[in-house]
Amino acid sequence: MNNQEVEHTINIPAFISELKEIDENGAIFKNNVDQVIESAKALINDFNSKNKGTIITDKRSKKSTKLGIDTIEVIDLPFNQDNALLLKISAYKTNLVDGYYQRLKEDDSSKDEYKFKRDDRICSDTYFLILYPIVKSDSNTLKCQEYWHVFLYVDPSKESYDMKVIAKYIMSAIIKRPIKNIKAHKFIEELRKHDIIQSAEITLSSFSESDDEEKPGYLADYSIECKVRKQKTIRLSGMKIEDAIAAYEDTSFTGTYNKRQLKFINENQQVYQATQEFHNKMRETFEDSFNYTIAVTLAEVNSKKYLRLIL
Repeated sequence: MNNQEVEHTINIPAFISELKEIDENGAIFKNNVDQVIESAKALINDFNSKNKGTIITDKRSKKSTKLGIDTIEVIDLPFNQDNALLLKISAYKTNLVDGYYQRLKEDDSSKDEYKFKRDDRICSDTYFLILYPIVKSDSNTLKCQEYWHVFLYVDPSKESYDMKVIAKYIMSAIIKRPIKNIKAHKFIEELRKHDIIQSAEITLSSFSESDDEEKPGYLADYSIECKVRKQKTIRLSGMKIEDAIAAYEDTSFTGTYNKRQLKFINENQQVYQATQEFHNKMRETFEDSFNYTIAVTLAEVNSKKYLRLIL
């Protein structure tokens, strides 16, 4: 088979923003989707007009490279019978402490090389998000709730981590609707809504310093700094809900490992993920998302035809 015809998978994680509740008692004009969209567009335009190369700070990341946003192009997007926004984001990686760029010349017999400087940028203008607004009004309470569904397109040329960082920054710092974080009790409540977990993945890891191992003779006269990393991954299918909750509540891993990641996926491809880190005390983070996929060929990726398949 031609390499151009080999199928690749585009991941499409989907998140929900935090709710904004509005009291519409006595209001002449009720909130609607068009208002929410226009407000988001105004906030993004304001960001573009003031932006001087925003660098996104992620305190949890240990990567030396940093992500930055250059511009955000806003495109009105008909979504079935509704309105939504397509964001076409120009972003870059900088703080390049190592590496170089190499281009082969036409005869392939020689090449040009350029060693990266720290402030150089590796850029791409094909980071895409779809923002789908929801506005719900309750005539009994006269309350209105508005929030966003956020769809990320992680094509084969992008890293899922980068897309999530960019999306979370845009929703939190620019549109002022952070992607929703769920709490422990809500995590369990969501799991209990299902009879069976379609698939589960539990990853246990630890990272420690140790000098317990016996040194070979040629290193006996040296002071050695030794770091040990250990990891175990367990994958299951058809997991009972009570067993999934028991896995989450079990803390026996802290005797051997200091980090655990649990990922539960239901039949609708909704992903519930919990990360537990144990040092002096337990620290937990939770994520509730959906994970859709679409198959494309390398030829479609190269021609950007995959964008038409998605949209």
